[in-house]
Amino acid sequence: MKTGFDKLDNIIHDMKNDKILLIASRPGTGKTTLAIDITNNVAKETDKPVLYFSLESSKKYLEPRFLSDNIEIITGHPSITSIHLISEKMYRKYGGLSLIVVDYLQLIKSGISDETFDYTRKKIIEILHHIAVMLNVPVIVLSQLSSLDNEDYYLKIKDYSSYISNILLLYREVYDDQLKIKVIDNTGVSYGSVGLTFNEEMLSFEEISE
Repeated sequence: MKTGFDKLDNIIHDMKNDKILLIASRPGTGKTTLAIDITNNVAKETDKPVLYFSLESSKKYLEPRFLSDNIEIITGHPSITSIHLISEKMYRKYGGLSLIVVDYLQLIKSGISDETFDYTRKKIIEILHHIAVMLNVPVIVLSQLSSLDNEDYYLKIKDYSSYISNILLLYREVYDDQLKIKVIDNTGVSYGSVGLTFNEEMLSFEEISE
């Protein structure tokens, strides 16, 4: 499945049905906007719906930004168990899904008590990967960085990196309309970078013309 951004698709070789594509950045960088753009791009190219879980934004806020009826929006604070059950239900209802998007990782309720944050995050990723394999669908997971040093992010997710196809690290200066996406694979190797520009009128990113 393609993201709809040609240069990005050429680097990651499209999204994988049995893997997770992780989008990570500091707050306000544009990861939700990028996820919405990919959702719109996928929805217009397939007859199977995109399932979009937003644990931060309301349905009222999101609906005007989605450009297709081929998108199912789930909002609130579902647990990872609920995400699993809803995904299966929607899969059966429509006879398949084209993409699942989860915005974002740190807000998912794990249902696991008395465990470290790193452990619960690993279990959540394991279950999301299970969903991707079981439903044969790519899964995009957004993740919020607490540190400005995005280079260290791979070290934080190495325990479950085998479930991830690629990590998109987003960089954007304050008030800048240019977004840089650095792509690393699940071994921490950099594959290159892609530049996008923000279209303020459309509230979306576009590829930078060369």
